[in-house]
Amino acid sequence: MAPKLSRQATLPAMRTSDANQIEISGPGWHAVHARRTVNGPQSLTVNGNEILRDCVCCVGGLTDRAAVIDSIRDNRNDNADVVIVNGTLPFGNEIEFLHTYRYGDGFARIITDLTFRRGSTAAPSVDIGSLTLPGPWTRYRVATDDDDELRLSDWCPIEDVTWNQPPLAVIIEHQSGVQLEIGIGNDLWRWQKGLLTPRTNAGCYALKTTGDDIEFCRSVTICGEDAVPKPRVYRFSWYLAWQTLPTTTELPTDTVGPVFADDGSLNAAATGTQLASGMHLAVDLAAINWPPTLCRAWDGRKSTRPCVASSAVMTRLRRIVRQLAGFEQQEFALVFRNLQPGLCDVGRHTGHRQSAAHWDMSDLLAFSLWARGCLGPERRILVDCAGFDCPSMNRLFAGLPQGDEIVEARDDE
Repeated sequence: MAPKLSRQATLPAMRTSDANQIEISGPGWHAVHARRTVNGPQSLTVNGNEILRDCVCCVGGLTDRAAVIDSIRDNRNDNADVVIVNGTLPFGNEIEFLHTYRYGDGFARIITDLTFRRGSTAAPSVDIGSLTLPGPWTRYRVATDDDDELRLSDWCPIEDVTWNQPPLAVIIEHQSGVQLEIGIGNDLWRWQKGLLTPRTNAGCYALKTTGDDIEFCRSVTICGEDAVPKPRVYRFSWYLAWQTLPTTTELPTDTVGPVFADDGSLNAAATGTQLASGMHLAVDLAAINWPPTLCRAWDGRKSTRPCVASSAVMTRLRRIVRQLAGFEQQEFALVFRNLQPGLCDVGRHTGHRQSAAHWDMSDLLAFSLWARGCLGPERRILVDCAGFDCPSMNRLFAGLPQGDEIVEARDDE
């Protein structure tokens, strides 16, 4: 039997906006951001079940709910619905929050920028994206590193659990069957370091049951009164992904691989000739000859797979997609093989001179949004999820609707 793959296409969704809140809706889901507070999202409902009730950041015992709103913007950008909220705590040294949310269909990529001014204290802790999750919930699993490959752990019954290091991704299953994935972005090094240094930082990540509900507390830094972070902007990225039962389809058997030129670009003429016979195209990232400098390496172990967090890898992938979009014959399905996340510590991939731990799930989500916009809403795009079948992978290449279904952007000051 051919392997099952996730398949995503554009389905109806839209954004609405009024004086009180911003609502972003997709097929079977609904997210709300309140205009009266900096924190968010305020809620996320999937298939009629509220699975997220609140999301907050906390610095020095004060949450971003207490911040004064400086601006709120919502617009469409790069095939995503974007909400940007800026606010300042009106106490002490006035720590500033800047939250950016980018919604695709079934996932959201989130960036939080914290501006610490001179003398600002972090005690007792700094929490990023702590969540209240209305239940009941039945089980959870996590993404782990196993024999140089990312794997999903076995399912475990819901219970109180604590991690000293940030889990890459936690997948929690609701009693309704909805799965919610909470993962960190490519900046694993920042979550490990927090606002201090790797040697002095201590963090705590905990699932805490409260009746049927779960509190997912994410303290990136726990510190004493004398801990004063350097004055600067600290950026943390993370994501949410959700699904009910995975949407799967069989891999087409009549596929051909692309033909590449010596410079790594697509040989459009040769590839187009193969597709002219009614075949479908399967792009296997493991079959591409990637320069070693663009490949993942982790704890001294080197891989032949590319790190999608590298801008050079992203540029090459985008070039391939642009070439495919230019083919005269556009009836073929596009299948991605070995397009899966992995751990890497090559600093240059994230703009660092020294080693910096990262992984590229959020970069895959960003690439999938861009590719969906480039190839159009009707394109069949399939992804082999073997070994890493989770909401984020199953939502790759899901798309939001085109501009005629989107309300005008607004900027409230």
